[in-house]
Amino acid sequence: MIDGMGTIGIADADGKATPGVDRLLLAQAFVAAAMTGVIWQVQLLTYPQFLRVGPAEFPAYHAAHTSGISVLVAPLMLAELGLALAALWNRQTGPLRIPMRLGAALVLGLWATTWLWQVPLHARLEQGASESVIRELIAGNWLRTLLWSARSALLFWLLWRMHGQDRDSSHGFSGPPEGL
Repeated sequence: MIDGMGTIGIADADGKATPGVDRLLLAQAFVAAAMTGVIWQVQLLTYPQFLRVGPAEFPAYHAAHTSGISVLVAPLMLAELGLALAALWNRQTGPLRIPMRLGAALVLGLWATTWLWQVPLHARLEQGASESVIRELIAGNWLRTLLWSARSALLFWLLWRMHGQDRDSSHGFSGPPEGL
């Protein structure tokens, strides 16, 4: 159920409606969770497989990987950036201001590590297989894996904290979690 305040109603185990959840927060959590799943798969499966591809086959294998993964992650990363900026804009005041700033900082960190570290390593791998570059790619990708995991954790923690609490209709959240 969607109310006039742009929130989605959630029913509890007894079927009773609980107060609404901010749609912007829910959208951010969805996109962050998708990217977190992708990054863990890449970290644990895809990048280590690079080490098992022969030198003659590697350029084609790497090209197929980069073109295929880009189709998946580019829209998600753009959506995540847009949602984080929208959250900053919509939460300039109020109790969600600090968590949304933290979430946006995580997105900026992800973009920075992607474009300043990972993309140049992939550019080097376009020239051919290099065990040292692949190992650097794997080691460096742990930072992105942790940043996306932290972003997902933050957003789902906020959703969890919001669920079932009294809300102020102006911002969908009764107050910051203790300690924020």
